[in-house]
Amino acid sequence: MILALGFTGIELGAVLMVAAMQNRAGSEARRGYGLLLAYGFGILVLNVAIMGFEQIAFPQDAHNALYYLVCGAIFPILLVAGARASSLRWPATTAAAVYIGVTLIMLWVLPLFPAIPKLAPVYRPLTHMAPPPFPLLLVAPAVVVDLVMRRFGTGRDWRLSALVGVAFLAVLFVTQWFATMYLISPASENFLFGAHRWNYNSLPGDFEHRFWNIRDNPVTPLKLAFAAGLAMVSTRVGLWCGNGLARVQR
Repeated sequence: MILALGFTGIELGAVLMVAAMQNRAGSEARRGYGLLLAYGFGILVLNVAIMGFEQIAFPQDAHNALYYLVCGAIFPILLVAGARASSLRWPATTAAAVYIGVTLIMLWVLPLFPAIPKLAPVYRPLTHMAPPPFPLLLVAPAVVVDLVMRRFGTGRDWRLSALVGVAFLAVLFVTQWFATMYLISPASENFLFGAHRWNYNSLPGDFEHRFWNIRDNPVTPLKLAFAAGLAMVSTRVGLWCGNGLARVQR
C-alpha cells in the first residue's frame, strides 16, 4: 500500500504540472498538453485498476455485485476529472484507451520473455512470464462520459454528476456483463485475449471457465442502485478535482 501511494503521488504531481502548462499555453500548444494530461489520467486509471486487482481484474468476477461497486467508486473520479480539465475533445476516451493500451502491451509482450517459477508452490510449469488479465473495456463508458459532459457540461454539476454516474455504470455493466462471457470461455484462450495464462501458484480447475461469487454476492437491482450512487459521488468528486485542475497556473 505504501508503494502504491508513493507512485500515485508521483503520477498526481505529473498531472498537476501538465495541467498548469496546458492552462498557461497558447491555443496551438494546448492540444499537445491536453493529450499529455489525458495520458496522465490514463496512467492513474491503470494505477487504481492495479490496486483493485483482487476485486475487478479477472473477468470471472464480472457477475458479482462487488465488481460494479468497486468500478463505480474508483473510475468515474479519474475519467471525469480528466474530461473536465483536459482541452481535448475526447479526454475520458483517450484516458481509457491509454489504460487499455498499456495493459494490452503487457498482455502481449510479457509472455515473450522466458521465465520459470522460483517460489513454491508451483502448480503450473510456466516457461515464460505471466501477463495481467485482459483489461476492462472502459472505452465504452468513457465515450458516454465525454458525450454527456459535452452535452450537459455547463451549469449544475450536481445534475451532471447524476447523469454521468448513471450513464457510466449502465454502459459499464452491459459491456462487462456480456464481454466477460466470452473472456471466460475456452475460445478466448489465445494470444490476443490471453485467458489461459494463469500464475504458477494457481491450481488448474474448472474455476477458469465460470463466474465467481455469484451466490455469495449476487448482482441485484438494489446493489446496482448503490453502485450507481457511488458512481454519482465519484463523478461529483471528479468534477470538483477537474475544476481545480482547470484553474491551476503554476
